[in-house]
Amino acid sequence: FSSPHHPYTRALAAAFPTIGDQASRLHPTGLAGDPPDPAHLPEGCAFHPRCAVAVDACRVAVPELRIAAPGRRAACVHVGSPL
Repeated sequence: FSSPHHPYTRALAAAFPTIGDQASRLHPTGLAGDPPDPAHLPEGCAFHPRCAVAVDACRVAVPELRIAAPGRRAACVHVGSPL
């Protein structure tokens, strides 16, 4: 949880409010819009409609699992190198 590699996971973590910080509770950051309907996922990466770093490749193909760090993997074109 302390160092996510997938951009969408980083955005989810940024959306968590900070305990004791009223402003972060009332105005979370990190993600815009609503999550996709699991029964009607978009083409390509399921996270691209809400991902701030989505590129054309994200909209057309499901990303392959990539090496993000030793012992860590993420399915994102922006992460590490292909397996």
